[in-house]
Amino acid sequence: MRTHQSKLLAAALVAVCGGWSTAQAQTPSPQQWKEGVLTAPSSLVTEHSLLREDLLRAAADPGGVGDAAKAVEHILTPHLQHQEQVVLLPLGMIRGLVDGEPMAEPARVLEIVDQIDRELPQLLQEHRAILDATRRFSDAARREGKAQYLRLADRIRTHILLEDQVLYPSALLVGRYLKSSQDPKRPRTASRHP
Repeated sequence: MRTHQSKLLAAALVAVCGGWSTAQAQTPSPQQWKEGVLTAPSSLVTEHSLLREDLLRAAADPGGVGDAAKAVEHILTPHLQHQEQVVLLPLGMIRGLVDGEPMAEPARVLEIVDQIDRELPQLLQEHRAILDATRRFSDAARREGKAQYLRLADRIRTHILLEDQVLYPSALLVGRYLKSSQDPKRPRTASRHP
């Protein structure tokens, strides 16, 4: 039963976290389709790029909207870069977990997951700062009647919620799964995905 639940959870995570590429994301190599790779899923990297590009366009807007967008960008860009370099790496392993492939670099994955666990309070604090700056950005867009920036603010808020509710827990779950699968007391079962 537990193996079945793990497969269902992993399949859901692959769908949400980008194990399958979107039209705008880079197409994964055949190796990435076959087994997990310790890399940020391309769909998430693409989403980050699109957010940053749209935010830079907003920052070029004169007046209060541009100033507020610059404040968001100042916090959001390093946050997203850190995610791509650390936090999202374990999510690249999910496709391989679904298929029952051996995990590449398990010791490195565990190091990264431990780092994420240690950094989680700081990451969540950054989220509060990003959401606060995004609220000011929304307020400026509303005052200036620039609806396109309200949609961008909504996308940023949604992305931050996705990180809180799905991406961070998923990255930690990969580590817990790896630890439990390496437990010598735990009986081994076949976990090949058809």
